Amino acid sequence: TEFAYALDVNEFHFGSLLVIKEKGKTSHYRQYIVLQNVSKFPVEFSALLTDKQPIWSLETTSGVINVDQTFQLYFGISPIVPNLYKNQLYVFIKDHPDPLCFNLVADACQPIVDISEAALDFDKLLLTQSKSLTLDLKNSGALPAFWRLKNTNTLGENFTFSNLEGVLKPRGSTSITVGYASTKPFSVKKPIVFE
Repeated sequence: TEFAYALDVNEFHFGSLLVIKEKGKTSHYRQYIVLQNVSKFPVEFSALLTDKQPIWSLETTSGVINVDQTFQLYFGISPIVPNLYKNQLYVFIKDHPDPLCFNLVADACQPIVDISEAALDFDKLLLTQSKSLTLDLKNSGALPAFWRLKNTNTLGENFTFSNLEGVLKPRGSTSITVGYASTKPFSVKKPIVFE
């Protein structure tokens, strides 16, 4: 899902985010709120996040907004493990008694694809026979998942695959038909890689 602000519960949802292990100089997922000064005087503000974990970032912690000007206050997250993360962003306006508070929510996920069979067994077939087996793939995660079958060329021309790669939508599924036919005696036990 994409980011959204839920007004009824005062929550900013980053949506479902892919866990990224590499650290960067800025957050992998950034958003901002716009602060606008509608008063007749310059406004000083300060901001903070209540959860100080290093996965959260706030790019500016204080500043001045001149009359009739706006300021984009950037915040972000770089999740490193799958989890539901929550935080609160407070913006304090000098000489204003009530701070602004925004609840932040991020659902960090990893692609999860379940495969119906770990091994394909075509049994023994006569030379004139052919057989097809089906592999079912199901994405049980909240993010689209790219999948690929590798090393299928090592099996030789006796095997056919209906698909070698694709994208599964969240909660989506697909089937791969694997066919086998041979005109001479043939036996194979080779791995193919699903990634």
